[in-house]
Amino acid sequence: MKKRLAVAAITNTLAGGNPLEVVSALRDHDNIGLHEFITRSPGDAETIAHELTGGGDIDVVVAIGGDGTAGEVARGMYSAVGRPIGYRPKLLIAPGGTGNSNYRCLWEDKPWLEVIEAVFTSGDAVCKPIDLAWIAKLDKPALLGISAGLLPEALTISHSLQSDGREKLAEAALMALQSYQGYAGRVTVDGELLVETEILAVLIGGSRYRGGFLNLLPRSILDDGLLDVCVVNARMDREEFAMACVNGTLGAVPGSHYRSGKSVRIERLDGQSLKIDHDGELGTVESPAFDIDVLPSAIDVLASPTTQIWSD
Repeated sequence: MKKRLAVAAITNTLAGGNPLEVVSALRDHDNIGLHEFITRSPGDAETIAHELTGGGDIDVVVAIGGDGTAGEVARGMYSAVGRPIGYRPKLLIAPGGTGNSNYRCLWEDKPWLEVIEAVFTSGDAVCKPIDLAWIAKLDKPALLGISAGLLPEALTISHSLQSDGREKLAEAALMALQSYQGYAGRVTVDGELLVETEILAVLIGGSRYRGGFLNLLPRSILDDGLLDVCVVNARMDREEFAMACVNGTLGAVPGSHYRSGKSVRIERLDGQSLKIDHDGELGTVESPAFDIDVLPSAIDVLASPTTQIWSD
């Protein structure tokens, strides 16, 4: 008889998708011994994941919520310093949020029931080590990635909108694109100047996607020990920028600067605080500059075998 996997579902019931429906699909699966945990406040998912990973008893941790919840779970799994030697539970990201960018990147937006079948029945899933990005001033890693400029502005706008899902994020992105003016900034990669200019957006990852539908880092590989960086000049035509974001051609458009490296420094040159977001959440520290470093092979994730986001 096949051994049942010990599975922990960490669910954010307030996420923007349908997290309760997502977790219910796990309950009656024959190959799963399910342990359910509900988050009550920000940071709970990180704490729960940390404790579970340190215990050594869970095979798979399922993050059920949005990209913010997935980021918290990843941080908790990474920080579990007391884990048994050789023990690394696998992270499975579920589509319970608004944008579900991590889910799209790892599972190509497959229906959730197909993903459950692939992971727990047919074995048609791959387990891969994934890099994280360490944000020094926040003293925490990011899973999805980090951005400055336009995307944090769009995220701020989205909090005031009544629409749902990716449509909400698309509406916010369009509104930000029409109003945001950019800032005087500098970006260095591995200590070398990438660009110093008026900046519309800085994108660092991590996942190729933001908002679930924007393919902003089309060359990003999740296990190569490098961070992909794309900087967009504020003088770029806004319509051309929008089309490139949707089509996955942003790095090839004149006015964008694309590079990969192990460390990135982003700065605002007028002395004002640089607004950033990470894992779909706004940064909480005011600073004109942030340093980001790669954390190679930080945790293990489950993914579709057909994704082209790995180095082999």
